[in-house]
Amino acid sequence: MNPPINQNILRAYYLFSAIAIVASVFMVARSFSDYRNTGLLSVGSDSPGALLSVSQPGKQALPFGSGAATVRLKPGRYLLSASSGGKEAALVVNIQKRRNVKVVLRLTSSGLPSVKNISFKYFDALIDTGLTTDQVNDLKTKLFQFKPNSQHIELKVNSIYREPHNPNVDTSFKIDFATTIDDMEYKAVIDYSDLSTVHVVLYNPVGQVMFDSSNQQAE
Repeated sequence: MNPPINQNILRAYYLFSAIAIVASVFMVARSFSDYRNTGLLSVGSDSPGALLSVSQPGKQALPFGSGAATVRLKPGRYLLSASSGGKEAALVVNIQKRRNVKVVLRLTSSGLPSVKNISFKYFDALIDTGLTTDQVNDLKTKLFQFKPNSQHIELKVNSIYREPHNPNVDTSFKIDFATTIDDMEYKAVIDYSDLSTVHVVLYNPVGQVMFDSSNQQAE
């Protein structure tokens, strides 16, 4: 005849079983929530040992693998970088909820793109319309975020238009102008309410929004 089971041991067994079930349900629910609110970035490179990382303006770069790796990210635009043995590559990717993005980076010795490597023409004309030097520099940085590999960005001075401002109603100022980025034409609309930063929206010739700097930060 088997000895009776200690009731304390039995209760402990049921308790631990219940905790394990709750934990499993929580992990499943959390995984489902992550899937619904994030996108999946899958990255490959032509260098098996390349260090992969992603970053956003004002945030530290996040390493997430080497050679080939995947990472879940909140919606937004990210600068994807890879480096190995003095060679580097970079690409801007747009992450959307429940979407998979697959890219392959090919490393070169040319180095990572930098706003300092872009030739900006006639942007000082915006200072005459009321922008500060800090705001013009912020504008250049955001245009770089749109196309980090661009080489020439030119502002069409004759297209600058300062929209009417009613101080009793409007809390910000707005300026429109045309610009070319490596020979591609865009309409730019900037608005601002301080003296250091601007919000930038770029439209293609048919009026489609191609870039909105307010979407650069993760949710």
